[in-house]
Amino acid sequence: MSGTPQPPPSRPPSTILIVEDEVALRRVLERVLARQGYRVLAAASAETAYELLASEHADAVLLDVQLPTMSGLALYL
Repeated sequence: MSGTPQPPPSRPPSTILIVEDEVALRRVLERVLARQGYRVLAAASAETAYELLASEHADAVLLDVQLPTMSGLALYL
């Protein structure tokens, strides 16, 4: 054991799922969150979000409540 302090073990970045049908807003959110060190998943529809969540873990979800084919609240519930 040396007297040099060791950095804490690194952990994988938190994953955030963005569910937003407006392309420009979705891309801005993706860039901002990625720059902050988050792993970002993005979906343009509730259906795509369901597919992503079947195979991926998200620590948080940014959810548009007015999606074209399904309410964001319905996806949440």
